[in-house]
Amino acid sequence: MKKVLHHDVYIGGIMMALAAFFLVLTGEFPKESSYFPRFFTCVLILISALIIWQGVQKTRRLWQGEGAESGDAPITGRELRQPMIGLIGIVAYIAAISLIGFFVSTGLFLLTYMWCLKIRSIPMLLISTLAVEVFIYVLFVMQLKLTMPAGILF
Repeated sequence: MKKVLHHDVYIGGIMMALAAFFLVLTGEFPKESSYFPRFFTCVLILISALIIWQGVQKTRRLWQGEGAESGDAPITGRELRQPMIGLIGIVAYIAAISLIGFFVSTGLFLLTYMWCLKIRSIPMLLISTLAVEVFIYVLFVMQLKLTMPAGILF
């Protein structure tokens, strides 16, 4: 068997790097405002260290030939296809918010993802998307008086 690291080691490392990056960003916050985000980034660093530790243990079991039957086998590229498509969709949604506006891009995002999740009932797609859009509008725009990003459409 080829000696590879368990995917938990990589995931924990990426999470720890992101948390460290966010911890550095909190250095620019005012002193009182930095406590909350620093606490949670430190918690994220601890959780990431635990994930790395468990990944090292799983790697050790894999190298000894024990991990494959317990479900600790590394993830293959084929198994990562759907999550990567999801990640690309989320990044496209975030980019679309500034281009076409929050409400239009959120509606398109919800419709697309429900379609990908095999929800094919047109009334269900439209009603649930409309309900989410109205809820967001009432809560954030009307009640909390927030302005949502506007793009070229809305």
